[in-house]
Formats: sequence, C-alpha cells, structure tokens
Amino acid sequence: MTRFAGVVLLSLLAFASAAFAQLPVPASSQFDITGFIQVATLGGAGSGAGVGAHQGGFITVNGHLITVPSETIVILPANALTWQELFAQAPAPYTGVATGMALADVPAPMTTYEAHVVGNRVLGGPGGADVYIAGLIWISQHALNSGQGFINCINYTTGEIRVGGPIGNCALGARVQLNDPAVGLTGTGRYGRAVTPDGRFTVDQDNPTIESITGFPMCIPRVDPAVASDPLCPQLQRPLVGNPAAACTAPTTVGVPCTSFTMLAPPVVPGTQLDPTVQAPFEVGDWVTFAGTLVQDLNPLTPTAGPWPGAANTYISAHTITNNVAIYTAGGTNPAYVTIEVSLIGTGGLTVIGANEAAIRTRFEGFTSDVAATPANQRLINLYGMDLVPLGSQPPAVPGAINDRYWGVIGVDPGPPTGAAKGRWRFRPPCLAFGSIPTKPVTQCVMNQPNTFLPPTREVRAVVGASQGGAFPAAFTAPITAASPTAANGIVWGQYHAPIGEYIFPEQLPGMAPIPENNFNTIPFLAQGGYTSSAGTLVGVLDPWPSNVAPPPVCVAAVANAGGPYTVASGGAVTLAGSATGDAPITFAWTPPALGTIAPLNAANAVYTAPVVAAQTVVPVTLSATNCGGASSSTTNVTISAPSAPTMNAVPPITVFSGAAGSFPISGSDPNVPALVPLTFTVTQAGAPALIGLTVTSGPNPPGTGATVTFTAPTLPLGQVTSVVITLTLTTTNSAGVASAPVTTTVTVNPLPDVIGIQSAEYRTGLRRLIINATSSVVSANVVLKLQPYVTTTGATYNPDPAAGGVGNVFTNNLNGTYTLTINGVPAPACGNPAGYATPCPTQPIDVKSNLNGDSGFVALTRIRQ
Repeated sequence: MTRFAGVVLLSLLAFASAAFAQLPVPASSQFDITGFIQVATLGGAGSGAGVGAHQGGFITVNGHLITVPSETIVILPANALTWQELFAQAPAPYTGVATGMALADVPAPMTTYEAHVVGNRVLGGPGGADVYIAGLIWISQHALNSGQGFINCINYTTGEIRVGGPIGNCALGARVQLNDPAVGLTGTGRYGRAVTPDGRFTVDQDNPTIESITGFPMCIPRVDPAVASDPLCPQLQRPLVGNPAAACTAPTTVGVPCTSFTMLAPPVVPGTQLDPTVQAPFEVGDWVTFAGTLVQDLNPLTPTAGPWPGAANTYISAHTITNNVAIYTAGGTNPAYVTIEVSLIGTGGLTVIGANEAAIRTRFEGFTSDVAATPANQRLINLYGMDLVPLGSQPPAVPGAINDRYWGVIGVDPGPPTGAAKGRWRFRPPCLAFGSIPTKPVTQCVMNQPNTFLPPTREVRAVVGASQGGAFPAAFTAPITAASPTAANGIVWGQYHAPIGEYIFPEQLPGMAPIPENNFNTIPFLAQGGYTSSAGTLVGVLDPWPSNVAPPPVCVAAVANAGGPYTVASGGAVTLAGSATGDAPITFAWTPPALGTIAPLNAANAVYTAPVVAAQTVVPVTLSATNCGGASSSTTNVTISAPSAPTMNAVPPITVFSGAAGSFPISGSDPNVPALVPLTFTVTQAGAPALIGLTVTSGPNPPGTGATVTFTAPTLPLGQVTSVVITLTLTTTNSAGVASAPVTTTVTVNPLPDVIGIQSAEYRTGLRRLIINATSSVVSANVVLKLQPYVTTTGATYNPDPAAGGVGNVFTNNLNGTYTLTINGVPAPACGNPAGYATPCPTQPIDVKSNLNGDSGFVALTRIRQ
C-alpha cells in the first residue's frame, strides 16, 4: 500500500512538473491496439468518400475510437473482406446493418470478437483535427483461440467431429464442424459437407486450411464409409500399417491406420489407393489442432447472436484444422503440396536499423509434402512477394493483377536420421547472397538481390520449385489462371499464398522522441491500392490516409535502363544489368535480338548468349519496363569480340609399307572463352604416288577437339627399292570459321620386303672358300643381297663387307630371282657339331639381307668339304 501511495505521489509530481515531457505530439505517430470490438459502424463523416463495398467507418477497441478508412480490406483468419462487406455478409439478424461482432450491437453477439488495429494518430489531416486512423486491421473471435486433441467421433450426416472425448463416444468432446460453403454450383464444400453459419470466417477454399501437417489437403467424408465411399474423400486414402504400397513409417502396429506415409507416384488409376490427386479423410484417433468461431445451433437462423445458449448448444465452426498425420507425395512428382505456417516481414522503417530491417526481421516457415529420397533430387521452396498493379494504372497494365517478385529459396528438411521434421522448411534471413550455391540447402537460404523484400507485399506465395540441379522442374508457374492445373477437388497445387501474418514496423526508442509513425507511405498495397477482397472488390488508396504526409502519386511511371554497353566473346554469354525506376511492380521484357539469344526474356538480369561470329559484331538489345504508368524502353549494344585462331597440334612422321592401310590421331585447341568447338580439320598431300582415300573423321581425340586421319598407301612398282615420301599439310578451323596456322608432317611409304631363301651354304676348308646360293621373291635388277657378319669357329665375328675390311659380301644377281656369292680366304663359319667340323651343323651363323629389307634369317652350313 505504501508503494502504491508513492507511485501516486510520483505521478502527481510528474503531472505537476513535467506534464509536457513528451510534447509536442508528432503530426503522425504510431499505434498498435488489440482488444475486444466495442463498437463498429459503417460510413459517417470522416470515414472517406468510398461508397458501396468501398465504404469505411469506425471501430472502437479498448476505448479508442479509430477511423476505418474507405478502401480498407480487413484480414480474417482465412478470408479478406472490405469493411462494408463485413456488414453485408454478417449472418442474421445483423445482415447489412451491423457486424454482429461488436459488444454494442443489438442484439449483443453471443461472444466477443477481437480486433488488431495498426495505424497512426494523425493531427490536422483530412480525417479530422486529431484522429486515430487504421492502416491494417485483423479480426477474429480471438487470434490465439485454438483447440487440440484426438478425434473421438465423426458424425458423417452432419459433418461434425468430436475432439478430446473418449474414443468412440459421440456424446462427449468438443464439437467441431467445418465452415465450408458450397463451391460454385456443386452443392458441396471443398473439404466436406457444405455448411457455413458465418460466411466471413470460412475455410480457405483455394489454399488448404484443412490439411495434414505436411500440407496435403484433407476432408471429412460426406457419407459413412461403412455404407458407401465418398469419391471426393475415399477411405482408400488412409492406408493401414502393413499395406506394402503405403511406404508407411509410423506406427508399427499392423492393421492400424498409418500416421506417416507416402502417396503413390502418378499416374494412379482413379479409385485406387493412395492417389495424390484426391484428398485424404480424417479418422477417429487422429490428433488434430483446430481453430474457428464459437457459434450456436439452438437458434440456427441466428447462429452468432446472443444470449448465451448454454455450452451444449455451441460448437466451433472451424476455418482451420491441421492433422498431425504426415502425408507425403512421391518426391519430384506432381501434384505436390506446400503450406505456410509462419509469415512476418519488416517494413524497412528507417528509425530502427534502416532498410536491412526488412531482411533481418523477415521469416517464413511451413511444410511440404514433396520430400525426395536423395538430397540431390529434392525440390526447393521458392518464396515470392505478390506485387499488385495499383488501381488507376494505365494499359497495358491491369489494375489488381499480381506479379510474383522472387524473394529467395530454401531447402526442405529430409527428416531423420540426417534431419529433424521431414518436409519442414524454414526461410530465416540473413541469407546467402544472390547466386550462391548453398552447401547446406536445408538451413542456408539464398535471397534475391539486396533489399528484395522491400516494399512489403500484402501476400506471400510459397512454391515447390525446381531441384538445385534442375533435374526436377518446379511444380507451379505463376500466375494462377483458369488453365492452372488443379487436384484434390479443385485446389491449384504446387503453391500456397496467403496474407502476411505480421509486419514489423519502426519501433520507438526507449525514452526518445518523437514517437515514429508507421510507414504506410512505403507500402504500395495501401498507398496505391490494387488488393482485391474475396468478394471481388478491387480497392484503391486508403481514404482518409493514415499519415499527415499524403502518399505519393498512384503511379510513378517506369523508366527502363538496359545497362551496358556490353562485351562478350564469340559464342560466349554475358549477364545483362537491366533495371528500371518507378513504382513496383515492374515487369521486364527484352526484345529478341537479331543475333544471339536472351533468356529469360522477362528478367532484367537476363543472360545474353552470343552467336559464333568470324569478326567483331555489334548487336543492339532493347529492354522494356512496364508498370502502372505504361511501358518504357531502353537500347544498348553488345559487342561480340572477333575470335582468335585455334592451334593445330604437331603430328610426328608416319611410316607405312606399300599398299598398307594407315591412320593417326590429330588434335587442336581453341583459346576462345568459351572454346569455339567442335573443331574441324583439313588435310592435303603433296608427292607421288599419292595416298589413297585420304580422309579426316572427327573425334574422339577428345570429342570436339580431335580427329583421325585414315588412308591407304600406294602400291609401289615391283622391284622398286626406294621409299616414297608424301608431305601432309594439316589445319584446323573453329566453329567461328577461323583457321589455324598449318602444320606439316610426312608419310614415308616403304617397299614391301622380299622373301629371301638360302638354297645352299657350302664351306671348303682347304680353299677357305664360302659359296652361298640364294633366292629373292622379287625378280629385279635393282634387288641387292648382302651376306651379313657371321660367327666363326673361333667364336669371333667376321664381317665380309669390304667397308669393314672383308673380301666382299654382295651377291651376284642372276636376274632370274637367284643369287650367288663366292668369297675366298674367309674364316670358317661356326658349325657346332661336337663330332667335328662337319655337317649336320646345329649352329646357324649365316644370314642374308636385301635392300628391300628382306631377311633370310640365320641358317646353318649345308655342306663342308676340302
């Protein structure tokens, strides 16, 4: 009590002596208020000029009267409606006259509703002298309201489930029913029976909010599976443990429903088990988390009106149910599903840490059903901000059109043993720089260019993108159109988009003044309009504007800049540094060039690939940038450098026999970057007689830079004993048509060797005379036979060649193929007969060769006499 009195006294002193410590009040200062909706009204002076669905109004939360500007879209748990549409779509008895969510409504609602309002207190603006003006509004019964437990009963007639009671008991447990309106003229909801006590708090029928933990769409059967099968929600989609097709990893008890399994890879025959194109049903025993609004069915025509009807007459009309069952799709196949659980982004206010705040304080998290068996095949999750074309934009821009702005990429957790939660992804900046290849894709995000998150968008899109190596393509291509592929009862798969859950605005510094404003001026979907409610209302700029500074003009026209000029090697590639100024979103388009290619044509930083040219070439390239203000273009030049000549590698001389086939490898190299391959080769010859069939065949020595030369040697005339030398000249030419310096080599064609036969070899010991009769297969005066040095009986070698001091070694050519050699005074050739110097001789010392390279081989004396 004493402490309280001291606080009161201190407060009085502060009031007396420092009542103006925080003054003056800034012209625009921030507020962030969460509390019960006390009063909600439509229209009125100061709420802007909007009419019809564009009307604004006022809301009172925690005693604060807050202006709701015209053109405001309120974000509900799984819906987005204008302020006026909250009144127009309110259930009876409030329809059109009240929201049925304010404590002051008549009759009072059955329970309270919560609003989270972010805005600025503005002094002296169009809205009034001193007013709180909302910039962003979220409404729910309670933002943190949820339930959790095991499904203990499913009433297939009403679509109601019981959660948290004894298994099989349909009288106990929390009552939960989907808030799922009929889809078009189908008469059925997206995920079950068509039921909607309050159409403002429905499920998201485009991005599954009734799902497994991995994002796989789920459903409540519209008929009892024991009686008949619901084709949109068949029991076959929930396999039992032991089913070999299910790839069930949990639990282990045979015969009970799988709680972690993989659908079959498409194509799957309709009506068979585990079809990834069909929703999976909830089962009794599933552990679920649900959220929704508390409504009553005691008076079903007024489901949200009071008074309190008693707990037994109330139930949760669910907009969200997440089943802990993990349902996966076969890795790399379609359809695949993805979901977002966490989304928050910094707005880049300069009062804290500048523009980097948007990256540092940004986070997106979720799950995907697409988990590959190996990391190399895993498709990654791409994040995009969904830029809006502002209201009032000029053609060809389409107001309200969506342009996905790439934010970055993150990998997917593979699950145990190398990961944690299979299928989870977490995009948590700071990330690796644009263009980086992460070594740990699961934990290392890679972002787009710096400041890519600015300006912040109203919605974010997660996409099952391509695998890191590109072997598995992305599952979705923006934008969503009538032609976008769907599955699971009409859901566009491969992507998930939703409003961003939280924006991080500039924060006031402790004890410091002035209190900053929330920087709505830098948020295009508020300052320029372009967002569309679920009812189809395309809104413009908030009116009155929640700042003392009016937003910039609706559109600052784009001004394109093609960058450059650029230089690139012949056949090479260069990244173009295109850009544009002006209001986002800006779409880019390169005009296809006269020479070369640009890819992708819709990216400012596209890659120009030059053609192969023989001389320096200048190619103009033009970039167009289009935004809400129309189109702008810019032209620059790409100079393709003249290519350098390739090099022909040296080839050693080649020797072949007359008439023989020959071949040899040749190769070259190209100095250009990239190398202008494949190289082509040419060969010419000089000399006679010419090589026959001289041919060059490309590859594989190595492929692209080598070839093989083949030929057949000419047949030399019989009796020719001299070789023929043919000169080859070789060049190589790259793909630009530039030829190398020539390289020469020779092909020597030798005559075929003759066959030498020794008919007799006689040695006369008394006369020391050696007589040899021989034959040659070639009958020609040009053929010369010579006796080669031989081993004597003493073991010494005797050379009969006169040049070596011998008596002679050249045979007499008898011109009929026979030859005779008689030499006197020569030592006895070795015989080796142990019985004496007499035949037969085991030793073979005699060898005769010809000038045609014929060789008799060593033979023994055939006769020895006196």
